[in-house]
This record gives sequence, C-alpha cells and structure tokens, in this order.
Amino acid sequence: MEDHRKATESDRDRIVELAEGLRRELGPMRGGDLWIRRESASPPLDDTVDLWLNDPRYTLLVGTYEGSVVGYGIMEKETLADQSHLGVIHEIYVEDASRSVSVGESLLDGLAEAANEQKCVGLDVRVLPGHRLAKNFFEAQDFRARIIVMHRDLKSDPT
Repeated sequence: MEDHRKATESDRDRIVELAEGLRRELGPMRGGDLWIRRESASPPLDDTVDLWLNDPRYTLLVGTYEGSVVGYGIMEKETLADQSHLGVIHEIYVEDASRSVSVGESLLDGLAEAANEQKCVGLDVRVLPGHRLAKNFFEAQDFRARIIVMHRDLKSDPT
C-alpha cells in the first residue's frame, strides 16, 4: 500500500538516489538543462538533502510503497511581500515503476497538508513544458497555470 511520511536522516542516501533519478529524467526534456542549472538543488545533493532535513523552511516527505521508499517531495515555505506564505514544491519525484499506485498523490496530499498547517495561501509547482504526464498529474490534483515563463536560448540565436 502507498503512503507518505516525514523524511528522516536514515532516508538521506535514498533521497539522494531518487533526486539523481529526477535529474536524469528531466535533463533531456525541453527546459530540463536550464532547470538543472537554475531551479534544481545544486550538487552535492548530500548537502542539499541535509539542508532539507534540518532547515525549518522545508518540508521533506518520502513516499512509500509496501514499506519501501520510492519517491520524495520537498516544499519550501516562502514569505510573500504582504507577509503571507506560499508553499513552493521544488521537487516531487516517484520512481517510474511506482507511478501507477498513487504514491505521487499521497506525497502531494502530505505537502498540501503541511502547507495548510503552515498557513500558506497556496501551493506552487513548476512543470517542464514538454512533460505532459507531470502537467496532467498536477491538473488532476486541481493545480492550474498562473504564470508562463518564456525563454530564448541565446547560444543558438543568430543575432
């Protein structure tokens, strides 16, 4: 059965392994290279996971299936200009073999619950433009686009 729980220090190496899987998956997608260089956590991932585990701004959950950790989600509580808070899901990932058993939904429910407990006004998550499965997943969970970021790659620009 699928479930989620708060990550612990003993989950650290597994989360690093999963985070590396996320980067391998997204890297070749449209926008993936820039996501890795700008939005994703910087290497070494061990240090990043330590930050997520110990900094109170972050909620780090692991998703489990039949007791095994098969995914993770990380949310940051950001303070907005009016001093309200927004939950920003920086990464959510479930191994491909476990994507059809509701682990992602469980992780997202846990992050939404944490955002509610922290009095956040909403949740944001970024999805790469070519990642149709991720877009469909989040739309099925009542997420809607609120901003579109446009990008121009200058290394191939003829001007």
